[in-house]
Amino acid sequence: WRAPGAGIGAIERDGWRARLEALAAQVREADPTPALARALAEAGLEGYGALPEGAAPEAGALARGWDVPEVAAARAAHGAGLAARLAASRHELLALPGRMAEALAAIEPAPARAAKRADGPGRAVVETARGPLTHALRLTAGRVADYSTAAPTEVNFAPRGPALAGLSGARAEARAAELHMIAIDPCVACRVEIVPL
Repeated sequence: WRAPGAGIGAIERDGWRARLEALAAQVREADPTPALARALAEAGLEGYGALPEGAAPEAGALARGWDVPEVAAARAAHGAGLAARLAASRHELLALPGRMAEALAAIEPAPARAAKRADGPGRAVVETARGPLTHALRLTAGRVADYSTAAPTEVNFAPRGPALAGLSGARAEARAAELHMIAIDPCVACRVEIVPL
């Protein structure tokens, strides 16, 4: 992978652009969204887990696609619930091969550079499928003295976050609540259990 023309350099040489274009066509052809949307409608769940008016959406696809026409239409018809989250995820899935091709086309060779080891704080934020992931650290005497992360799941499943906000006041239906949680896309396994009070 260190040899010239290997790694990222091999992507264009090996025809990845054509492969990404073929993948985009396959994604469009095999789009399961209409069938999923019909199943939600038949079960009366399009708006399940809708956020209260004015509440911020979770970090991730719904937040990024909030104003995309098909997402906005789903929100207008059913609120910011399952149908809107499905539309947002579909929008991102259909755009992914094109975004990958654009990113690959923008890659340029760059010389290696030595990392600086200055003491003090550092922070990096990357946008992931689930939302922004933050890494923070502090170097002291050239060593990591403190390190932390803030994951989108921490925001989405916080006590006042969108997972709880979407369930507050919703009917107690285990499968619908589970779909709500899956649609918000936690990075860890979760289980919804409805218990009588």
